[in-house]
Amino acid sequence: MELDASQYAGLPLTWGTNSSIKIYPSTDHFAVSITRKLTGIKPDSERQTSVVHMAEGLVSLITKQRSAIISKWFDSAIHAYAPDTAAFIKSQKDQFANPVGSHTLRGVEVLFDQLVGGMDAGAITTYLDPIMRIRAVQNLTPARATAFIFSLKNILIDMFGKNFQDIGMTRQFLEVERRIDQMALAAFDIYMACREKIYELKANETRNRTFKAFERAGLVSKDPGEVPDA
Repeated sequence: MELDASQYAGLPLTWGTNSSIKIYPSTDHFAVSITRKLTGIKPDSERQTSVVHMAEGLVSLITKQRSAIISKWFDSAIHAYAPDTAAFIKSQKDQFANPVGSHTLRGVEVLFDQLVGGMDAGAITTYLDPIMRIRAVQNLTPARATAFIFSLKNILIDMFGKNFQDIGMTRQFLEVERRIDQMALAAFDIYMACREKIYELKANETRNRTFKAFERAGLVSKDPGEVPDA
């Protein structure tokens, strides 16, 4: 049994040389379940007041610096990988030669737009899913896999911290922080769901390999009623 992760070429799998376990890049199963678990994101009708309140202050400043923030955030995201891998991800612009970089950049762009927009749970999980799925396959620790989400806070503080002397701006930054935390929780849930699936597949693979070895040795039989030779 194996899942296909061939589109993530260039980043080695780390389960061992004999493992055939790979993982599909689909978003339907995990994204749906994680969307249901994504807490704190309100329906559109309940979010309008908060969005309007933030629009004329800090979020307006953030939006004007969209390109610069996304560039810094993307750099932080690929920092999780080894230096040579990170350099390749950043320099290779071909989405087919560099699917990891393509998925990560597109995901960061959509997450940014959701941060300053409606915080749609479906969009957040859909674009977080391939980023976190790749990181789960690469066996990154949960902290390292999700750290790039939190790094956005430091990016914003470095760029706009001087504005936080105003109490109104500080309150708006707390709202932005809350949204970033929601994204981080969603990312963690997706990562853990992927890791649990990986462990399940590894266990099944080991069990099947052991059974086949016993079967070849005549110690077990597929037919429950058949008695192995002594």
